[in-house]
Amino acid sequence: MAYRDTKHVAIIGCGTIGRQVALVYVQHNRTVTLYDTNEDVAQDALHWIESQLNQKADQPNHVKITRDLEDAVENAWMVIECIAEDIDAKKQLLNTLSSLCASNTIITTNSSSIRSSALVEGITAASQRRILNAHYFPPAQGPFVELMSCGQTSPDVIESLTQELREIGRRPVVCQADSTGFIMNRIWAAVKREIMMVLADGAGSPTDIDAMLKQAMQAKYGPCELMDLVGLQTVCDIEEIYLKERTYLPSYALAFFRENYVESGTGRLLPPPREEDEKQRGGLCLRAATNPRPS
Repeated sequence: MAYRDTKHVAIIGCGTIGRQVALVYVQHNRTVTLYDTNEDVAQDALHWIESQLNQKADQPNHVKITRDLEDAVENAWMVIECIAEDIDAKKQLLNTLSSLCASNTIITTNSSSIRSSALVEGITAASQRRILNAHYFPPAQGPFVELMSCGQTSPDVIESLTQELREIGRRPVVCQADSTGFIMNRIWAAVKREIMMVLADGAGSPTDIDAMLKQAMQAKYGPCELMDLVGLQTVCDIEEIYLKERTYLPSYALAFFRENYVESGTGRLLPPPREEDEKQRGGLCLRAATNPRPS
């Protein structure tokens, strides 16, 4: 694979998820370049990552931002796409990346709901061999990364990425079939969808839901906390993708969420956690960030 010794990783899209993925690599001494069409989002991501690092003055800084997409992917061993869950935007970006990146650079999409096989239309067969899904779980959900082939991904690429993920303390799991949503995400989607309906029906509050499920499942985080961590805009975008394919599922809860939490609400289900409380729990205190589409 390209530039394996430098361990240079490019993150495209610096919202809530992109910056978390970037932090994982920076913490394991990989050099990371951040790119976002919104420079303020990229700068905010850089400051957040630096705030999470207990960096000494004599330590090298392994993360930087750039305004230029071509500069971001230059000499990258791997490029990770982390923009919004928009099929057309992701298709356009992956097509651009396949042209800009070195021929042996791994290109991954962090999408948890859009299969990479749906994103490689128009990309050469040779380039498709280095493209795949690699979905990183939020820290609160554990160290798992689900991998899924685009249908043409080289086994060597999957093996190389699997080895790298293990080296940085992740637990790769390969999805064995082409799937909208991977193994855990399909299970989580069912739980999340039912909670969205409970809230839309007015049957319970986010606080009560989390309290009961954390106790019942002996979980560190509740499902509403996890949805806030991912970002409610992303939660809605992912649910919309499921509903388009699985038309038998009810859609009223999605409309309720968009109207009451994303468009006219606070953008959260629960009050923001105090940073000191998050540190005591070993979690990450994140505010939601948008993922503008790279042009």
